[in-house]
Parts: sequence; C-alpha cells; structure tokens
Amino acid sequence: PIPEGGFPPIHRDDPESMLRGMAVDWMREVWSDAPNTDVFVQVFNYRYSEDDVLNGRIAENLRWAFEQLSGEQGFDVVPPEPEDSTAARSRTLPSIWVIRGLSPRATTHAIARGYWSFPTISFAALPRTAPMQSWLFTLEGFLEGNEEKIRAAIMRTLMEDEMQQWLMTMLATHPAYEGRSIRRALTETLQSLRVETMQLSNGTHLASVFIRPPTRSLREWRRWVAELRTRRYRSFAIGTGRVRNVAQCAGCTSVAHLTHLCPFPRIPGWNG
Repeated sequence: PIPEGGFPPIHRDDPESMLRGMAVDWMREVWSDAPNTDVFVQVFNYRYSEDDVLNGRIAENLRWAFEQLSGEQGFDVVPPEPEDSTAARSRTLPSIWVIRGLSPRATTHAIARGYWSFPTISFAALPRTAPMQSWLFTLEGFLEGNEEKIRAAIMRTLMEDEMQQWLMTMLATHPAYEGRSIRRALTETLQSLRVETMQLSNGTHLASVFIRPPTRSLREWRRWVAELRTRRYRSFAIGTGRVRNVAQCAGCTSVAHLTHLCPFPRIPGWNG
C-alpha cells in the first residue's frame, strides 16, 4: 500500500547521476525507443554486478513484477552496462535497469506510482528523463542541529548581491514565472529553502539542504550548485557548516540520508 503522505523521494546530487558510468551505446539504444515505452528501474539494495546468477534472478523477478503491474508480456528487461573506461571498483558503476517495450499505458502506470515492493523484489520506477533536483548538499560541522539557525547561515549566502543577481537571471527565463514579477519569483524561491537535520551516534550533526530549482537549464543549474558546494556556511551562533562529500544510501541510492536511516525499510509492507 502507498503510505500516508506518499513515498519518500529519492534525491540525487545531479539530475543525470543515475546514468553515471553507463555505456554510451546503452543510452543511445534506449533513447532511440519511442516515447513512453521505457521505464528506468532502481532496484533496492542493488549495485552493479557481473554475477550472472544474481542478475538473472533480478531479471526474472522484474519481469514477473512488470507482468503483474502492467498485465503485459514480451517486453525486454535490460541490466546496466558500464562504459569500457569505468573502473571495476569505481563508485560510478551504473545500477539502473530499464524495461523496454511497454505500452504507454503501462509506462505511465508504473511511473505514476513510482515505488513498488513485491515479496521478491522492491524498486523505484522512474521516467527516462529525470527532473531537476531540489537537493543542494549536506552540511557537517555545525555544533547543534538547530534548523532555523542553519537555514539562516545558508540564507546569508543566498542573499549576497551577486547570488541574488544570478538567481534573478535564472528565474527570468524559467517558464513557470513567465509574465510574473522576478522579485516575487525570487522571494518564493528563497522561501522554499528547507533544512533537514540528523545526528549521528558520535554526536555529529548533519543538515541536508533543499530548494526549489530556480532554472530548468541543466547546465546553469550545475554551475550554480557547483558554486554553492564550494562555500562555507557560517552561522556565528552554532559554528560553520562545510559541504560533506556526496554519499549514496546503499538501499535506495538517495543522497539525502545515510544508509542506516533509509526510510523505505520502515514503510509497512516494504519488502526491500
């Protein structure tokens, strides 16, 4: 069953991060398919493997699951394939599977629910084109997990003159704000800034930071976020936040929480 309030989102450090390390031929082949006939699949607790028995079992379970949820047969279940230059132990080895050859109805149905958990396999069903991401980074170094003070430290950077101008330039070309006041768009974007804190067993405070994307340009978003990830966030009340190295949850691959804090295993009926 879908939990009250919906499933937790899988946050990524880049909209295209799920395709890192994937063979160009794999991507070219998949993108040659007709629109709305493919579903990307992030299998829970899966990392790229050349264990044929494991991959065969996953393929069999995915085929059964998609037959159940779509009522269709004859589609292809395709494992990830790394680029030749990707090191065998690299963190950039791909883990996304793809279901090819579904009807548009089945594709829409699988993606609309998003997350599926069966007795033998649990996975996220994702669209071929990933949306812009709201997750910016995770901070460490603050002496307390006071979300209001951490938010104020981040806002200090976002309120710098050059940063304000950069934001307004991006918002001016954002289709959602066409014909609207850019100042109002800026205010709404800044108001969307959100902080989620957690404390580790050793007492360390971590803060994941989110904001509504101010642009739909992937290139511009990357430039802006790359700049934010170089900064230090000083609160002058609870210390300074430093951007933590990106780490994916081993279960769902989200970058917004640690593996032992993954929310999916705590969802009633989740079989991951």
